[in-house]
Amino acid sequence: MFFDMVDLMSLIGFLVLSGAETDLASHRWELRPILVFSAEDDPRLAEQLERFEANRRDLEERRNIVIVETEPDSRLWQTFQPADFTVVLIGLDGGEKFRANRLVDPEELDELIDQMPMRRQELNQRD
Repeated sequence: MFFDMVDLMSLIGFLVLSGAETDLASHRWELRPILVFSAEDDPRLAEQLERFEANRRDLEERRNIVIVETEPDSRLWQTFQPADFTVVLIGLDGGEKFRANRLVDPEELDELIDQMPMRRQELNQRD
């Protein structure tokens, strides 16, 4: 089943932004963007967003925001040079921390983020 971009955005609500509307620098030190590069009609895109939606609470806790880019001519696509379907995690410092050319289980990203020094510091401050 294929979705248009409006349907895709509504799957996960406020957590998803269009790559065309996004300046990664504006998120530095505030959020950990998860970039999803895909063709609009690729069924993996809908599946990936559904996985993120199912893990929404953990994404919010780790200060993630999902950014979908479907335009190969975009600035984000040119910067990251992804394969046809790619998921990229950006850290608070703006650096690339993870890349996969496959569907990604959100728990895999959670575990990776939880090992990052800034995330450990966040957790220690809560205790």
